Amino acid sequence: MHPKKLNLVAQLVNSCPKTCKIIEVGAYQCGTTIFMAKFLQRLGKKGKLFAFDTFCGMPAATDKDKKDLAYYDSGMFINNQIQKVQRKIKKEKVDSCIDLIKGDVAKTLLSGNFSETGLDLMLLDTDQYKGTSIGLEAAARLGIPQILVDDTSPFRSKPSN
Repeated sequence: MHPKKLNLVAQLVNSCPKTCKIIEVGAYQCGTTIFMAKFLQRLGKKGKLFAFDTFCGMPAATDKDKKDLAYYDSGMFINNQIQKVQRKIKKEKVDSCIDLIKGDVAKTLLSGNFSETGLDLMLLDTDQYKGTSIGLEAAARLGIPQILVDDTSPFRSKPSN
């Protein structure tokens, strides 16, 4: 994890209440999720983390994504099976405080099936326009007071003709 991102995440997790709930949208292999869980433990806080990801690769890029010089598209990150992530979380001894939610965030976040209340922080890191947009919409619906958006458009846009 980039040191600047690590610092921001640590500051936001530190600002969460003693008992807190955190949602990560675009968790990939849950490195940041595990970091947050361990950091909460270190702070003496009790946290519940919800990690959303397809756990089977990126969804198709939208036309808005394709305006970037480089973008993430379907078929990328397919090495991210949920069983592999579950083993990693268990090995790090944070499996009791992390729930993995598998599926496209367009379905898992906006379907209404996820209705957890009292969320304190959202880390939004889907790397795509649609996922970021849906994450922000869900954050508003769920009343999440703190949101850290990462990697919405990491590259310059293509010059227009």
